[in-house]
Amino acid sequence: MINLYCLALIAVPFGATFLGLAGWSFAIGSTVLGCGQAALGFALWRRRGAADARRLFLATLAYLPLLLGLLVTDHRMLMG
Repeated sequence: MINLYCLALIAVPFGATFLGLAGWSFAIGSTVLGCGQAALGFALWRRRGAADARRLFLATLAYLPLLLGLLVTDHRMLMG
């Protein structure tokens, strides 16, 4: 399930771009962040260690504010 949700983190933010809520810089930035999350998710799946789970959890805590920051910055660029 972790890997499924991590892969969704790559695809879902494109919805904001296609709906006109964000631009392509947000789409690219969210893809980079989502790929990082997916890499950590797959590392946890491979090794199944507590350290990998902790790394993924801490990365998630950073992911959410970074994604929101990308959206706000990108929206400001769109609004001019």
